Amino acid sequence: MPSNGRKPNIVFVVLDTHRWDRLGCYGYSRDTSPNLDAFAEQATLFENAIAPAQWTIPSHASMFTGEPPSVHRALQSDDVLNSQFKTLAEHLREQGYRTVGFCNNPLVGILDNDLRRGFDAFYNYGGAFPAGPEDALADGFLTGMWHLAGRSLRKIAQPIQNAFARSDTLFQGALDPFWVPIWTWVANFKGNTPRSIKDVTRYIERRVNGRRGGPQFLFVNLMETHLPYTPPRSYVETFAPTYVEGEEGRDFVQDFNRRAADWFTPPVEPFSELEKQALGEMYDAEVAYQDHLLAQLLEAVDGSEKRDNTMVVLVGDHGEMLGEHRLMGHAFGVYEELIHVPLLIRLPGQSRRKRIVQPVSATRLFQTTLDAAGVKTYEDISGEQVAVEETSLRALSEGGDDQDASVVSEAYAPTFAVQVMERRKQALIDELQCRVTHRAAYEGEHKLISVEGAQERLFCLTADPLELNHLDGADDTVLLDRMREELRSFLEKARVRTPAVEGGRAANADNAAVQQRLRDLGYLE
Repeated sequence: MPSNGRKPNIVFVVLDTHRWDRLGCYGYSRDTSPNLDAFAEQATLFENAIAPAQWTIPSHASMFTGEPPSVHRALQSDDVLNSQFKTLAEHLREQGYRTVGFCNNPLVGILDNDLRRGFDAFYNYGGAFPAGPEDALADGFLTGMWHLAGRSLRKIAQPIQNAFARSDTLFQGALDPFWVPIWTWVANFKGNTPRSIKDVTRYIERRVNGRRGGPQFLFVNLMETHLPYTPPRSYVETFAPTYVEGEEGRDFVQDFNRRAADWFTPPVEPFSELEKQALGEMYDAEVAYQDHLLAQLLEAVDGSEKRDNTMVVLVGDHGEMLGEHRLMGHAFGVYEELIHVPLLIRLPGQSRRKRIVQPVSATRLFQTTLDAAGVKTYEDISGEQVAVEETSLRALSEGGDDQDASVVSEAYAPTFAVQVMERRKQALIDELQCRVTHRAAYEGEHKLISVEGAQERLFCLTADPLELNHLDGADDTVLLDRMREELRSFLEKARVRTPAVEGGRAANADNAAVQQRLRDLGYLE
């Protein structure tokens, strides 16, 4: 809490699809992140932050509810978050916060999954008709009519965009390489990072005041590091020599940018070293470009008054496989490239760097944010009163002991990805265990990977950070048994706490109203 006793403003930034190991503050040798690195010098850096899930929807749902995926069950693109869960935005609104979202990812901002519940305003930069806060601030008759038309068009487009995400027929058709460059552009698939950061910055400068007015909770989702990789030319020239200097690398990246089905499914043949290098360098270029844009936002929260009255969180919702372990994208697995994420927290008034080595779950950002807002307890899904400080990361940030050392990540296979593989890469499904749930549990430097129907594998991450050689269980029987029991206990607690009534499914292309809307616009006969 700020020293003046006011509830602090909270700026909660999700770096969507952002690997931890591509930032200088985490030891990366390339100069991809000077602005985030400078911020890290004044914040608490969690060296081993673990995402609750391997892709966007379950990971966001966990950060918004404080529950693991096995409890909240928002696991697929057509799942709706159970109304029994009170979201972070709902809690904060009850505490007097104005809750505002600035979102580039359509999975959070457009799909009807109820992740936006509790926000007073939510601005989407993805989708066919994006909208920012200037819509509400602009004056003039013509401007008002333009924005009215935009709102009407968004109402028309909303069910159509949901239908493409939930109809296998429409989704498979959209993956044709001919259509990919069209819909990624027309539908603003990655949102608009420059505009969203500019809007957040302007909002902070106009509305987030250190001395008066109610507290603000700003949720920001940035998606620049997601495929397709199309950063400005200057960043390509600096960070992607394989693309710039060689025709083979350039042709591969340009072709890969059109093959959306390969963005989230394993390659049939492992990438060559040149292909992995080309993808990795272009990913770095996107990291560097987003870092450049983030400078505006970080500067906006750096004034003395705002620093003293604002908590800033920067976290990845998941990482990205770039060919490691024969995987691509973020649909399958629980390897470090995918679930080990960047996490930086600057508490109000903090100016000195701190580093936390022990593993922590990003799910705990729910309690950490409530803690900053002055919430002492809340009622969880099972009706129990939860003491916020027992799970909040604030104590660790301030040098205290951790009372919740349990760290588990869960990768439920996304239905859409499995369906794509059934049509295009059937043989890889069983070979790479793509249908079943993968889980990872952590204890200090050790990591246990558990795959349904397969033997567990135990890794020592300090000796084997790339997870290439698992330990012989015979040499670590006590540790292995203890970690197995911890994971079993985690799953049993989740089973007991899972609501008896599921959250439900959102309407899809089989819905009569959606089908008629698609016919009216010529998408269906």
